[in-house]
Amino acid sequence: MGGAESWKLKAEAPNPQLVLCLWTVKRVPHLHLLSTNVLREVCAYLQVPMPCLPLVFTDSIAYFDFLTEQLEPKVSLSRSIEKESGSRWAVIDANRIFLCGGGYFFVLKSAYLLQRDGEVQELPNMQVGRSHSGLALWKGAVHVFGSGSSSDGAQRKCERLSLTALAWEWLPDMHRERCLFTPAVWKDAIYLCLYSIEVYDGTDMRELKIQLPIDNSSTFSCVLQDCLLLVSQYHMTVYSQTGKGTVTEVAKKKYCPVDCCSPGSNPVLYHRSLYHVLGDRIVKYADVERVFADASTGR
Repeated sequence: MGGAESWKLKAEAPNPQLVLCLWTVKRVPHLHLLSTNVLREVCAYLQVPMPCLPLVFTDSIAYFDFLTEQLEPKVSLSRSIEKESGSRWAVIDANRIFLCGGGYFFVLKSAYLLQRDGEVQELPNMQVGRSHSGLALWKGAVHVFGSGSSSDGAQRKCERLSLTALAWEWLPDMHRERCLFTPAVWKDAIYLCLYSIEVYDGTDMRELKIQLPIDNSSTFSCVLQDCLLLVSQYHMTVYSQTGKGTVTEVAKKKYCPVDCCSPGSNPVLYHRSLYHVLGDRIVKYADVERVFADASTGR
């Protein structure tokens, strides 16, 4: 691994625009679940697509204060919205959150814009149902990549929503099926890091010849001090870009997460620490500074 000895974390101020939140969910009665099981069998017999019938909703949200590491009081939403397992969200700014998709048997196409005060704006549906997709905000649009489950073959399909025109448009398909990952906007492109590294430059998709860690079944990626930080289940890897867009690994460390679960559930990097939602609480997943404290040793 070349260059590991030259990469070290530098002092920097926290980003005040980061947002992490905990959703309050409500499930429909089991009778509804039973009826959907019957409907699933009927659709399978008739060989027709299963209609989307969401089973989980949310009507309030609690934001996380990074300074105190405590949840703020709940904010009631102006209306209940569909919030299945696998729904993905992205921070537009300190006052707005984009939420879309989710589900397993019933994969949602829905999309919403949530204001900090609880106001909910329903957006046009995505063109395919998606669950556990990768989301990235870039050039005034929300980009949605892949899916974990869909009858529409969305695992490689990508689309974006312009936040001004509020219209969806198709993007080129990825070279691989992907879900449970967080893309990163880096060097004027979107980097999709799962199984391999794929780059979307606004026009085309291209796959880099970089082998990712074997525990790369779910990843979080973000920009850290002009480098690309990739967090898989037990590894953190740092990449830099040199020459004509050449991406090179400069540091790699093994680590043990606070909770033994994947980092694919909308984590946030705040002042060198990773936070994410675990059940009904928010935990500090890993301390990036501590992991790379001895990066120069290459251990």
